[in-house]
Amino acid sequence: MGINKGSVQVDLFQEWCEKNNVKCQVELYESSEQRYADMNSGKLDAIVSTTVAEKEISKYLWNSIVKIGYSPYYFAVSKKSPELYDEMETALLQGEVDTIFPVYGSYWIAEDYANP
Repeated sequence: MGINKGSVQVDLFQEWCEKNNVKCQVELYESSEQRYADMNSGKLDAIVSTTVAEKEISKYLWNSIVKIGYSPYYFAVSKKSPELYDEMETALLQGEVDTIFPVYGSYWIAEDYANP
């Protein structure tokens, strides 16, 4: 999980993980650009960001999965990791995560995974 160092997102994500019994390795980044590059290259499986909205999703082909705070913070996974997306979606649908943020259906279409 990539998060910018020193951002409020670090604490929000840690609290969200504790509340939802989610365990993952967190990598702290100095810049969003490097975090985005690592997400696109496959070095990262997911990121926490305030800017993964329509512009970023369409630019990088990511899926927003869950809102983790009171502000527009999102959890996104690369379309190169469909198994991770499926796992998160299953957890959301089964109510294992208490704060659901709808997947951006207008940006994610099943066949996109076949042609990332």
